[in-house]
Amino acid sequence: MYASIKNLKPPEGVELAFTCGLFGRVDAILVYEASDEKVAMDFLLDVCKMDGIMDTETFTAYRL
Repeated sequence: MYASIKNLKPPEGVELAFTCGLFGRVDAILVYEASDEKVAMDFLLDVCKMDGIMDTETFTAYRL
């Protein structure tokens, strides 16, 4: 899973801000910005198809 995430090439309209490996219930986090909601959802669905991805949680975030 980590190799897949590390080598992830986002499509046009998606900017990958950063990825982190985590210790605990969640193994990794992807933070990205998309040009619109459809592009964001299509990217998320592609990520869900990657090897080793078992479950996802999605949050909308904003800069403080």
